[in-house]
Amino acid sequence: MVENSDPTIRKRVTDSLSHHVANTLETNFDSQSFVSCLQTLSALPLENTAKSRRHFLEKLNEKKLQNCRQTLESFANLKKRYMSVVSLVDSMQQKCDAMLNNVQQTKKETAALVGPISVLQKQTDFLDDCAHTLNDFMSKYYLKPDEIKALQVDTSESIGDNFFAALKRAKEIHKDAEQLSLSKSNTAGLHIMEKMAAIMEKAYDDIYRWIQRESRRMSSDTVSFSRTACEAFAALQDRTTVFKYCVEEYCTARRSYLIHSFVDALSKRGLDEKPIETFSHEPLRYVGSMLAWIHQATVHERDMALSLLKMCSEEVIKTNLPVALSAITEGISRPLQIRCEQSLAASLGPIATYQLYVTFAFYSTTIRQYLVSSAELIRCLEELKELAFKLFQTCLVSKVNVELQKVVAAFGD
Repeated sequence: MVENSDPTIRKRVTDSLSHHVANTLETNFDSQSFVSCLQTLSALPLENTAKSRRHFLEKLNEKKLQNCRQTLESFANLKKRYMSVVSLVDSMQQKCDAMLNNVQQTKKETAALVGPISVLQKQTDFLDDCAHTLNDFMSKYYLKPDEIKALQVDTSESIGDNFFAALKRAKEIHKDAEQLSLSKSNTAGLHIMEKMAAIMEKAYDDIYRWIQRESRRMSSDTVSFSRTACEAFAALQDRTTVFKYCVEEYCTARRSYLIHSFVDALSKRGLDEKPIETFSHEPLRYVGSMLAWIHQATVHERDMALSLLKMCSEEVIKTNLPVALSAITEGISRPLQIRCEQSLAASLGPIATYQLYVTFAFYSTTIRQYLVSSAELIRCLEELKELAFKLFQTCLVSKVNVELQKVVAAFGD
């Protein structure tokens, strides 16, 4: 019947059969879905009758309808959730619109404050810059409260550890203010200079009074100078007059001690040493012992003065050390000269007199290197040297005359 039909129909039938055959051949009989289909079909009592085929088709349609209902129920739940999400999104949209309206309203209300706030912010920044500049100015040209407190010393108090650091800071401020006075801010610079000068003068006066009190404790053999004492003299070296007064206070104390020590060496001495006066009947030993003691004492005083002035500049030490030693040894010149002249007044021969002259000349040259040329001790030694040389010449002339008279008398006989 297909052969006698229309070619078009025959082609359609052929294509349909080919399609079904191709689908059958391409079917994967090992797949789980195919196995499930076969299991479902095996559970149905199928007979190759028209009734069975209709019944099978009804069953398939019922199964499809059941699946569609299940799918519809699933989509109904999904629709409910979707509608809930839509409702939530609408609520959020309403709230966002309300918030946007509030923001716009707030923006309109605060727009008038933006200008004043900007002006206030600029003023605040300007004031911050001014405060920073003022703090820098105060820290550079004014003393801190703790530095001012460190410089406040009562007459009965000792100088603290921070005193000299604060004084150094005051000097630096005074120097900076001097430079400031040369600029446009000359009024402020001069005012700061006057204030720092007053603070420094009071500090120098406090140092001088403190050194006066400390000098009374320096009239002993074993004196150890504290760091404060050394810093005190170093701080005063810029004030020549005050420094000179302080050195004089120290020299007065040491001169008093040296006189008493010299008198003790002459008359008392220690347990292991005899007093120098014991050798007064031996002029050469007596004079040599006194001069040796004075030389040793001068070196000792020089070392002590160097220890006290060790923080001063070399120029200050070089200028003031010989002057100080000359003032310290000034007091022993008179006792030495009296005793040496007494020894020279004794009936000495030319040899002993010349030995004393050499002794005076040696110690005069040795001690001269520590003192100024106009020192009282140097003057004393030079006068004793000249006196010894004159006595030597007199003794020598007298001795020669005696010997000549003996020769003349011998020839006369």
